Amino acid sequence: MEVKQNIGMQILHAIKHFFIKIGVDIYHKFKNFGLRFKNGSTPTKISHFVMGYGNLARKQIYKGLIFLLLQCAFVFVFIASPKVNDTPIGFKALGNLITLGTEEGDIFTPADNSMLMLLFGVLTIGLISMFIATYLSNIKSSVFNDERIAKGLKPRSIKEDIFELTDSKFHILMLTPAIIGIIIFTVLPTIFMILIAFTNYDSTITAGAALFEWVGFDNFITVLKGQGEVGTRFIPVLTWTLIWAVIATFSNYFLGILLGTLINKKTVRFKKVWRTVFIMTIAIPQFISLLAMRNLLSEYGPVNNMLQQLGILSDSFAFLSEDASPFTARVTVLFINLWVGIPYTMRDIFIIPADLYEPAIVDVCK
Repeated sequence: MEVKQNIGMQILHAIKHFFIKIGVDIYHKFKNFGLRFKNGSTPTKISHFVMGYGNLARKQIYKGLIFLLLQCAFVFVFIASPKVNDTPIGFKALGNLITLGTEEGDIFTPADNSMLMLLFGVLTIGLISMFIATYLSNIKSSVFNDERIAKGLKPRSIKEDIFELTDSKFHILMLTPAIIGIIIFTVLPTIFMILIAFTNYDSTITAGAALFEWVGFDNFITVLKGQGEVGTRFIPVLTWTLIWAVIATFSNYFLGILLGTLINKKTVRFKKVWRTVFIMTIAIPQFISLLAMRNLLSEYGPVNNMLQQLGILSDSFAFLSEDASPFTARVTVLFINLWVGIPYTMRDIFIIPADLYEPAIVDVCK
């Protein structure tokens, strides 16, 4: 009992320390931000309110105009809240993200589209996040100019900035479009789908015809209790997924090591032949290998015919057909995964130089 209490106290202490560390980091960031504003030059201070001014004041016209235009575009979109399909994006979208719509609609008036409101709310948050990153970059650029001037150097020209982007900061030039694309096409859609899980949206609700609302963790509680259409299927699927992950991983790993070690033994002849036979599953595309396995294990395939001719089976056995039991299908899939996965681990054994085995044995014996 005392051991359990000590473990619980350690976990609580770790969680407490984690949040304290986050709070301290946030405090230091705001403190540094304030000191940077206090100690910065006049153009840097103005850059906190008018983006690009620190560059324009130092005759970095192009960079300053880019920052200024980005700020104007953000302010326009955020304040004007233009509508797309009668759903606003901007500060109004943040309010809609909280309510998910208030107009239920009737025969003559359509309801608020809660789905679009949720989507545009997430997009607005993403837009704000990217603007904050640009805003901080604007201040950093102005502070960098202050440091160069303090050292007696001139601010960089547009040619010098372009040269740096194509030289020492080439990775930034290449990664920035990719990161923006990941945020837009991967991160934001993922956040959107996660947020849907906290609403009462289901197959009975049509977006635009009826509203849905936030329900917190009710859906997760229902699923974990095994209630509802999703709950009754979730636990079995989760159980099989965990079984598959454990068995498929460990079986491929240990059997691959065992097979590779056996083939590497000095007493085994025709090593190249055995290696070629098993490596074929890597050389051949997995789609073709799996298609061949499906045909081999089909109801009228070679495996069933062979087992019937040997007298082991009197009738065709359902390995993967619709008549197969879940247990049989799962065992069959695990077996097929061995055929596909073992050669990858076995290959790793082949590339280990033979002269390393004896020192390894000596180290283990010590």
